[in-house]
Amino acid sequence: MRCAMRRREPGIADKKIRTAMRKHLQPKVRAVRKQLKQQIPQASPKEAEQLTALDDYASGMLTALNTEGLQPFTYAAVEAAQALDDVEASLGRLPKRGQQ
Repeated sequence: MRCAMRRREPGIADKKIRTAMRKHLQPKVRAVRKQLKQQIPQASPKEAEQLTALDDYASGMLTALNTEGLQPFTYAAVEAAQALDDVEASLGRLPKRGQQ
């Protein structure tokens, strides 16, 4: 019985980490997406394009937070963290407002 519990611990820890990530980030990302959806119709065409791109990034973040892993080979929390790092890196490569 003790060995069975040890084998399951990484999966349990992974689930707890994923749950904590979702609880912390999902409400914030959903609030941002709601704001973006309200601003897009009122924005100029160029701004609407930029806001749509940001909405796509937010959608990608939500997708990353809901990633399922194939344990014991991959852990969803690790994959989600890597995906979120990719989103952050991609956002960092975007030109800043006023720069082209």
